[in-house]
Amino acid sequence: MSIFNIEKDRKIHISIFVALISTVAISILIISSILYFNFEDILRNKIFNYTLNNLSQTGQSTEMMSGIANRISKQIYNDIHISEILNYTTKDIIEINAALLQLNYYRNTSEFIDSIYIYNDRSKTFYNSSDVGRNAIQNKKDFYDQDIVKVIENYGEYPSMMPIPRSISVEYPVEKKVNMYTYLLYDILSNGKEKNMIVINMSEDKLHKNSLDTG
Repeated sequence: MSIFNIEKDRKIHISIFVALISTVAISILIISSILYFNFEDILRNKIFNYTLNNLSQTGQSTEMMSGIANRISKQIYNDIHISEILNYTTKDIIEINAALLQLNYYRNTSEFIDSIYIYNDRSKTFYNSSDVGRNAIQNKKDFYDQDIVKVIENYGEYPSMMPIPRSISVEYPVEKKVNMYTYLLYDILSNGKEKNMIVINMSEDKLHKNSLDTG
């Protein structure tokens, strides 16, 4: 066999080898692309379904929480004991203690409720039921939750019994920020300048925990 024929055969073999390698590489690329896009679709669907489920569960919990806030606030509004501190400027310690006991009772009816405030606009006084270890009765300017003071001063921006997401600072047992959903109940038909308020703060942490537990 001549050197020319040997060289020709070698080039043919190289061409076949290159074509084979190219075919294999292209096949691997095509298969990889198909697998990648299929995996991406599966992953996207899983993420979408997980997010959708979370949103659905959170929505259910939020609806349930709003229902609790609505029911409790109306019970508080119609409570004859609490009416003494909500609508009047009583100084009778027995009446005040009876009202505060009722506030504690209402707060303990649901694990979602973090705290309840009664604000008497005439006396500029907050009556507070919470676990943060503060005085149950405080005047407006000294009240620990100054964020709610701003909300009340601008109550017209917040429809009655609509959840208001916010954070408050607490110092007991350690200083930290706590996220809340706050519900206000006030007399929307009142034309007077005074606006007495029932404030129910619902725990965001417990909302999310409930969403995870039921998810």
